[in-house]
Amino acid sequence: MAAITQERMLELIAIYDALKVKVEAVDRKYSLDYHEPLIDMPESLNLTKLEFIPKTEQELTELANRQVEATYISKQRQLDTSKNNSMQSINKKYADLAEELRVKSQTLLNNYNAACDKLKIKLINNGLMYSTVNSKANAQARDDYDKSVRELNAQYDVKREQIDDEKKYIETSYNQNCLSLADEQKAAALKVYDSLVESQYKEEQSVDKYNTGLDEKEAKYQAARAKAIEYAWEAEYDRAFNAAKLYQQMGANGFQEMKLTEKLNLCKQAFMPLKRNEAQTLLTVDSFLKTHLLDYYSAFVDWINYALIA
Repeated sequence: MAAITQERMLELIAIYDALKVKVEAVDRKYSLDYHEPLIDMPESLNLTKLEFIPKTEQELTELANRQVEATYISKQRQLDTSKNNSMQSINKKYADLAEELRVKSQTLLNNYNAACDKLKIKLINNGLMYSTVNSKANAQARDDYDKSVRELNAQYDVKREQIDDEKKYIETSYNQNCLSLADEQKAAALKVYDSLVESQYKEEQSVDKYNTGLDEKEAKYQAARAKAIEYAWEAEYDRAFNAAKLYQQMGANGFQEMKLTEKLNLCKQAFMPLKRNEAQTLLTVDSFLKTHLLDYYSAFVDWINYALIA
């Protein structure tokens, strides 16, 4: 006799459990009492509704700002880069102008010193070194030099003012562009905000519609379940009535014999495909069959021992 594997034993238990359900159904079928119908319908569909949590005005505003922020950070950087490049050019113009003024100032000074040296030699050669002519000539040379310096500085003051004007224009344009960019960013964020509000409203409507659909499904299910329960009770009344009528016709012994015979046949049908040792093993699981078959139990055991293949 081959041993029963664990896997096969699980299959046998499943067969045995299914038989128990059928045997208990025979008791319900022939019961003389009313029993609450067995409805294979849960109390509810337990449908999961969607939960809609709207964003606050502040959250929508922050989200809109974040969505446009990258674009305007890039534009702001372009403005900053352009201004920095322009200011570097301005600073170079200042430096070049200062260097040009220094060179020309140095040239004037060199020319003045050279002129003074030339004048000194001339005066010495003419014997006028210590005369009033020397004083007047030096004073005139100094006046000419100072005048040239003043004229040169005046020229470069004008050029410096021109550069100052360029610098002011750059700064003014930059500030105006920053303000315009800020206004543009606010307008873009507001447009995105309106779009988010509209999308949120549509989402809320969609969720409400979905949840309403679930409510309708649940309501229809409850109506169907109530109708099924009603039909089941009607069937139970008919069953109990027929069972009572049959009991009166057959008497207590005949009625009991009919129940046991039906149970025995169910047991034979379930055990017929099994091997003898498998059927015998199931008999040792519990006393269910012995309890339900009563006097027919020994006949069922004999049937197993002689009808089933070893």
